[in-house]
Amino acid sequence: MLEKLSKKLKLLLSKIKIRTLFVILLIIFGTILISVLTISRYKTIYNTIYQERIDKLQYVADFTVEILKDQEVAVKKHRLTLSEAQNEVFEIIKDVRFENNDYIWINAYDGKMLYHPIKSLVGTDTSKFTDKKGYNFGKDLVELPKKQKFGYVSYYWPKPGKNVDELYPKVSYVLGFEPWGWIIGTGVYIDDIKITVIKTLFKVSFPVVIVLLLIIWIFRYFILATVVTPIEELADKSFRLANNDLSVTVPESHNDTEFGNLYNAFNKFVEFFKVKQSNEINLSLIHFNLAVGIMTENK
Repeated sequence: MLEKLSKKLKLLLSKIKIRTLFVILLIIFGTILISVLTISRYKTIYNTIYQERIDKLQYVADFTVEILKDQEVAVKKHRLTLSEAQNEVFEIIKDVRFENNDYIWINAYDGKMLYHPIKSLVGTDTSKFTDKKGYNFGKDLVELPKKQKFGYVSYYWPKPGKNVDELYPKVSYVLGFEPWGWIIGTGVYIDDIKITVIKTLFKVSFPVVIVLLLIIWIFRYFILATVVTPIEELADKSFRLANNDLSVTVPESHNDTEFGNLYNAFNKFVEFFKVKQSNEINLSLIHFNLAVGIMTENK
């Protein structure tokens, strides 16, 4: 199998001009190099942006809890009823938007959704929500704040303004507010992070890729001038020499390099053929003169 593949590869390479082959190899090398650099850069930028968004989620959730504490104080001092304080919280957070589609949602400890930008989800039992594979991620959202007060949960969730049945990967920071039995959550959609990363990667990496392509292009011309062109020149003049054109020569080289030695060897080969042709001519003249002499003698 390998032998057949090797033969087919050799046959294919034998049909491709060296200039074309070099350009193909250079394109493949450049594509691999740019891909490796892009992937490496993508991971770095993704981790940075992901961590920034996660930190911001925690900040927004903690800030929301501070609002709840203020409202709790107002209730204790009888400035507001519990119902009024809770409705005022809903009015405050409904206008909060940050980082693309990130938002705040509020659940009750029993799983009932108290506030969500997607109005149809308000009043539903979050603890029974499952993803497409049947995993009950809703239970994690409800149980985590009860067990450890706060933490991160990965799950699938619909986006505001999109089809409610269409779910997207998301990470939420959730924490509990025990006085009211509320769970505060803020989330980030992974798809949004990827889009942000791609935009950032384009801005950061585009100049680098341009410079890299320019270097590869310069390298291409350098190799073509120093390797490919001399080989093509030697091939052309070898064919001319094979057709008995003894006027062909290549520049004599004083450098002890592969092409320098090859050029000098080619010129010596041409000189050898010139001497050989001259000797053949002289030998032919001698034979001719001998033949003429013998014919004259016989007369």
